[in-house]
Amino acid sequence: MNINYFALNTNKTVVVDKGRNLIHGPISGILFDRASDSRWLTWSRDLDNLQNAIFIYDTKSNKRHQVTSGFYSDRLPVFDPEGKYLYYTTGRNFRPNYSDIEGTFIYANTTQVAAIPLTKDVPSPLLPKNDEVEIEEEESTVVDSGKKKGNDKPEKKNENSVKIDLDGMEERTVILPIDAGNFAGLAATPGKLIYHQAPNTGSADFKAPLKYYDLKERESKNILDNVNAFEVSANDKKIAVYANRGIAVVNVQENQKI
Repeated sequence: MNINYFALNTNKTVVVDKGRNLIHGPISGILFDRASDSRWLTWSRDLDNLQNAIFIYDTKSNKRHQVTSGFYSDRLPVFDPEGKYLYYTTGRNFRPNYSDIEGTFIYANTTQVAAIPLTKDVPSPLLPKNDEVEIEEEESTVVDSGKKKGNDKPEKKNENSVKIDLDGMEERTVILPIDAGNFAGLAATPGKLIYHQAPNTGSADFKAPLKYYDLKERESKNILDNVNAFEVSANDKKIAVYANRGIAVVNVQENQKI
């Protein structure tokens, strides 16, 4: 139940975290993700209350931070490659069904997909859009005097650096408009959140579709109807999928065929 990483620059193994009560499935595949600058790592693990929480590790300061409380069961965290959001699944959809047998309520298909703005100044992905129409102004003629201004160059910034406001992260959680149910995996590409749905508890449909949520259009689109597993390429443009007892490569687009 150990989570480690190997630092190539120091030739040492760094102990990141340790699980508490993981059983066979989670032990055989502890999932974690890294930010685009490779400074930050994220994963989920169980707590003493048997719920799961999201953690972030700073490889610069060698510090671990628990960023969700564990009041809900939070899993599958992934960083947005553009450094804006942390996506994860969270069990917050409570719609109980009454059992015919043991006279009690059951809570199934509780999992939803959420996003946390990484910094306090990043707007919510569901912020209302501005519907004002911009008025085009006539172009004015500019005369070039030929003089060069030595101080006009913008200050260079490290575009790969990812900033995270660790304070109050869970308070910035936004539930995305994706139907609650069961999820087998998440992955993020620029402007899209790819999610692998598992069959809902109690459903007669055993398909596991691969979809993505488009942050600009604010709607979900279907990539493939049924897959067993998937992996996104390093350039975020292709997806390797395992389906029908074979492996295929498709685009990060809707209505793909294999």
